[in-house]
Amino acid sequence: MKLFVVFLSCISFIFASEMIVKQNVSVGIEVLLTDYVADVNILSSEKLKNTKNLSTATKNEIIKTYNTINELIKQSSICSGGEFSINPYHTYNNGSRVQSGYDSMYSLKCKFNEENKGMFNTMLSSIETIVSKNSFLQLPIPAITKQASYESQNDTLKQLNNKMILEAISLAKEYSNISHKSCYVKEINLDNNRNVMPMLANDSRAENELSGISMPVKSKEMQKLNGLVIFACK
Repeated sequence: MKLFVVFLSCISFIFASEMIVKQNVSVGIEVLLTDYVADVNILSSEKLKNTKNLSTATKNEIIKTYNTINELIKQSSICSGGEFSINPYHTYNNGSRVQSGYDSMYSLKCKFNEENKGMFNTMLSSIETIVSKNSFLQLPIPAITKQASYESQNDTLKQLNNKMILEAISLAKEYSNISHKSCYVKEINLDNNRNVMPMLANDSRAENELSGISMPVKSKEMQKLNGLVIFACK
């Protein structure tokens, strides 16, 4: 019975002597950016925002414009979407909310690579021609970003996870040498806000026509994964 009590005391001492170390760890991999992504939005013009009474004929004219564009993108392999809306537009006058006109929004997402960027520019120019015939709508030059392909993103995320584990194991060995204890990785908490899809914004603007829009030129980006690693040393 005495031996049993002594044994329990030793176990209690061992657990009490465990040292916990927490460290933020960041790993990164350089990835190749191959795909372009463009958000094409058609917005209401000032004329539409200031037209308080919009006739059914005018509404149908706007819808016809959107439907024409949707027919165009049906033939495209790089663009999808085509959702649109027409809603009352409100402003505030002396603290009161009043309807001053109408607001309209059309959205389209295009994804393409270097080989078919000419197809995107041609389509964008065609959309601009269609929109220009409707004074109630306008086409802002879309923001274009560059990113890794979907397949590359998934592969890179796997590599980052593996790299995080290897880095944690390496740090555990380093802590073992420093503390003269046996250290191991107890837990790895990955940052939910990790950067898993590096992108590069494009600020270029066409000077003469939409078909002259230039694309982002950066070809690589550092993709990072952050995490909190918890070590236990005995």
